[in-house]
Amino acid sequence: MSLTWFKIPIAEFLKETRRMNLWARGAYITLLADYYENGPPTSNDIDNITGDTDVSMDVFGGLFELRDGRWHHARADRDIAERVKLTQRSVANGSKGGRKPRGHAIVEETSSALFAEVSQMMKQPEPQAGDLDDYDDDGDDLTSAPKVQTSTSYIGKPPPAAPAPEPIEADEEAEDNFTPIPKDFTLDGAEVSRCLAAGATSTELAAWFDEFKSGHDERGTLSSDWSGAWQARFRGKMQTKPVKGRARVEVSRRA
Repeated sequence: MSLTWFKIPIAEFLKETRRMNLWARGAYITLLADYYENGPPTSNDIDNITGDTDVSMDVFGGLFELRDGRWHHARADRDIAERVKLTQRSVANGSKGGRKPRGHAIVEETSSALFAEVSQMMKQPEPQAGDLDDYDDDGDDLTSAPKVQTSTSYIGKPPPAAPAPEPIEADEEAEDNFTPIPKDFTLDGAEVSRCLAAGATSTELAAWFDEFKSGHDERGTLSSDWSGAWQARFRGKMQTKPVKGRARVEVSRRA
């Protein structure tokens, strides 16, 4: 599977390349970029990718392992496998019509329960005259009272049965608008300027956006408005961001 982007955990990258020189670090990044696009390289591919015909894989500190004639990278293989599962899950959701709106299931369940309750009430047998209790609510014996002919027949026609509720059809057009986060989803210049003007630093903005995009990409989240989803995430981050440099004000309790 060819991927258009990949993430590099900063702490893990610094740990991996701590004993590499600048050439080895550049070659390592170049190999990873080709790895995510074309898969594990062969020894001949290593020379073509790095542009050096005499590359020793020892300079990469054992990060690559030779298996079946190809040099494998553990983290890259794991990332590619997870991305394949995410793609397959998104395709499966799309073949089923996408994720249904949350309110659809609640309304459908409530309608089904109400219909079942009404149907059960209509199936109950009518009470007969002999089923009446011989005692009233005050405990008085009614056996000596004159017998009154009772009847449970309806005056006129019996009430019609409650009609079955019509099934609620999902809005197919609305469901089609729910899509996974696009691979090329980025912040334009206007959005970056707006976020910086709101008080975020460039470092915070980059970290928050990477967390937002990679998190939804890994979970396979579906949304109809990804720009709005990002703006909501940004507002939440700004609300929880600690305020630095604010002077503490002491309020006296004396009048």
